[in-house]
Amino acid sequence: MKDPAPLASARMLVVLAVTALIYFTCTLALKVVFNISILDIHPNNPKLPLMTCIFGIGGIVYWRITRKYTEKYVSTILTPKFQGSKYNKRVKGWMIIVACLLCFFVLGISASVIV
Repeated sequence: MKDPAPLASARMLVVLAVTALIYFTCTLALKVVFNISILDIHPNNPKLPLMTCIFGIGGIVYWRITRKYTEKYVSTILTPKFQGSKYNKRVKGWMIIVACLLCFFVLGISASVIV
């Protein structure tokens, strides 16, 4: 069955992967540079800063992707640029889905180990 909103699905997969990457990078930088854990910021409710951080980063990434990759941008700039590309024919949809989900899970688990 065809996806009724392929752009929304692709956008959410990219948001998951990029959010996990940014969260992992920030968590690692806080731990290595300042020796501070995100859970130490608010000791009474340690899940509050964690969820605020994840949803905040996700919201910013979603807003940026939504603003930049509009239908007009994709159809006028990206499609003509990559229309005859050999990579356009090799990458399957399921490969992108699996890659984004693996990136999300690996980076999420790595960040939880650091925290």
